[in-house]
Amino acid sequence: VILKNHGKLKEAEIAYRKAIEIKTDFADAHSNLGNILKDLGKLKEAEFSYRKAIELNPSRNTYFQYASYFFIMRELDSAEENILKAKILSEKNLKTYLLDAAHCSINFYSKRSINVSNLNFSEDSKILHSKESAKLILTRSVEIELISYLYKLKNKKLETTNHTDARYGEGVCSSDFELFNDISLIITKLKMDIIKICKKALAIDEMVICDSFFNIFTSGSGATPHAHIGPQDKHFNLSNNKYTLVYYLDTGDQTGKDPGILKLHNPYEEILPNTGMILIIDSKRKHSVSYTGNKDRVMVGVNFYGF
Repeated sequence: VILKNHGKLKEAEIAYRKAIEIKTDFADAHSNLGNILKDLGKLKEAEFSYRKAIELNPSRNTYFQYASYFFIMRELDSAEENILKAKILSEKNLKTYLLDAAHCSINFYSKRSINVSNLNFSEDSKILHSKESAKLILTRSVEIELISYLYKLKNKKLETTNHTDARYGEGVCSSDFELFNDISLIITKLKMDIIKICKKALAIDEMVICDSFFNIFTSGSGATPHAHIGPQDKHFNLSNNKYTLVYYLDTGDQTGKDPGILKLHNPYEEILPNTGMILIIDSKRKHSVSYTGNKDRVMVGVNFYGF
């Protein structure tokens, strides 16, 4: 995996083949080898590896990987069939948003052309890419009770988040990335409003939420430059259909030298948020912020796929 992450695909291929020689029934090695071979363009060999992985361990992950192979091959019916098998094997406690997004992507491209073989899966399909600034700024009125409710929810200190988390400081954030699973009326209303706003603004029919959370920044809090694309987003063209949203419930104290300007990269922009502002950007776009003030800054974040 380390070799692959550093772009050393040939070396990674050799390493996985050696692992399989040592342990021929190592299903994950066969599946990972399939991913390497697919990235190298050795699609027939990749299919063999995926089939072997499924033979050894017909798991959610192996079917997901096999489905991604069929997606590349423009065999969308077979891709859908394997995604459905992955869903059947998903345990109740596992998140299914990635499988749901893959299914939506398959359906999205199936509807785009009768001649599926001519589809260009690499092209960007998002409306944001047609806008010069690659962002959308919208507004929503903020309920006072929403802010007070967030303060009552279980949280954790920003400084206790793991090393891959870009957030820092002495503020707090939601204890997980499933804020919208809260069944309260105030959060349910927020979730439905966000979905309605995004579908209309982005002209999308399907929306799959993968992360929803809140941040409460105190003075000295912020986030280092980061984006919201993961390794799995390279499958099913998901990276070109993923969005990041931030909704500002209270912008805090903006009178100091560091009022919490949101910095967007590629292209570089600076945005001083207003209370009630909703900002939507491409999830591949890096962004960062630092905040110093005498009042808390409260915001909700959402990462989602749109088709």
